[in-house]
Amino acid sequence: LTVEDLKKLEALVLDPELSTEQACQATFALAKYYENHQEYAKAFAHYQSANINKPAVNFNPDNYQKKCQAIIDTFDEACMDVKANERHLSATPIFIVGLPRSGSTLIEQILSSHSQVEGTMELKIIPAIARQVFHKSIEKNQNASGSLAKFSARELAQYGDIYLQESEIYRREGLPFFIDKLPPNFQHVGLIKKILPEAIIIDARRKPMACGFGIFKQHFGSGHEFSYDLGNIAFYYKQYLKLMNHWQHVLPNEIFLCQYESLVANTEQMVKDLLAFCQLPFEAKCLSFHENRRAVRTASSDQVRQPINRKGLDTWKHYREDLSPLANALGDDVLKDYQAFIES
Repeated sequence: LTVEDLKKLEALVLDPELSTEQACQATFALAKYYENHQEYAKAFAHYQSANINKPAVNFNPDNYQKKCQAIIDTFDEACMDVKANERHLSATPIFIVGLPRSGSTLIEQILSSHSQVEGTMELKIIPAIARQVFHKSIEKNQNASGSLAKFSARELAQYGDIYLQESEIYRREGLPFFIDKLPPNFQHVGLIKKILPEAIIIDARRKPMACGFGIFKQHFGSGHEFSYDLGNIAFYYKQYLKLMNHWQHVLPNEIFLCQYESLVANTEQMVKDLLAFCQLPFEAKCLSFHENRRAVRTASSDQVRQPINRKGLDTWKHYREDLSPLANALGDDVLKDYQAFIES
């Protein structure tokens, strides 16, 4: 931005004719300008203002906690014992799950640079199937318990077939693997493995403070109602951890934890481990993922056009004092556990 552009943007933010959504977008842009120019106090003030302009009116922490606990109660070890029978798939899905701003687009770009893997987009098919399964469970159980005990392996396979049929329109290259990168699918890992036991699950995870601040300073066009309040972001992060710990317990060795900081620090080894988990041979072009010209429609589209680097790893530290509500809400246990994981 030129000085003249900056003046126009500052004036635009104050324009009373702007809609709330327009004011929100303009203020996020102004905050990013100040961050790029290392004026961190001004940047945070505008990030905060931008988030206030888009209040999280639809996010209820109590309701979300109940939802996550209901998922854990439903998909226990006994539930996960009954799955669709494994079969040969013409295309095996690789699900990348996690939180926004956790490195999921980077992982997608690395994998889609492989000759056997097709990148698609953030598919909404699994959440739709989850709703179908829940409504069917009400019919079977005559209650809203969500129990899947009355679903046979054959019925579960039918839902897997629905997924494969509906995702086919997004698969144009006919490759043996394809990526479904919808981060909130971390809520549906159990269902995915019941209807598609062949599916590969990658958990994209990033340091809580860096991830939390990345979410806070990102304008989302829709959804992610939790993202406009630091306390809600911390709450959501902890619910995500709770669910992923549960999936690791009931699905041991079936989820690859791809930790962003490790991917940056030891790229080649992490890429080799990631490909091995996906049962793919190593290909050097996965390391030059930034040369992949496929369309990227997420907030990380610019970053994945660059070689892997440490930019952004510690940006949050410039705002350490302002982000104390995030750190306090996350709690010492979450922060220390993650740091111990990095160091191990």
